[in-house]
Amino acid sequence: MPSSRILIVQDEAPIREMIVFHLSRAGYDTIEAADCRAARELLADEQPDLALIDWMLPDMSGLELTRMLKRDDLLALPVRNRILPSAGVVTKVQYCCNASETEQR
Repeated sequence: MPSSRILIVQDEAPIREMIVFHLSRAGYDTIEAADCRAARELLADEQPDLALIDWMLPDMSGLELTRMLKRDDLLALPVRNRILPSAGVVTKVQYCCNASETEQR
């Protein structure tokens, strides 16, 4: 079975690299974007199974990006918002996932 592809949208390189490192070690293929413009291009070109989107990004907020994705019929990625505990802090994360991946779990 091919590995799931995950898009990481995070403008802070050390955080993005840490997430990519751990996901890669867990067997996932990762794609990286440092802003919403790059994320939209990668979402259209690469069609990842999951996108983890930072809340605060330089060109627009992650929330604005997920709202745009909800309206984009071509991407067909359902959008969910979650708050995840991370290292003793609560982090808000938006993620988009391929419906077929969700159904398999």
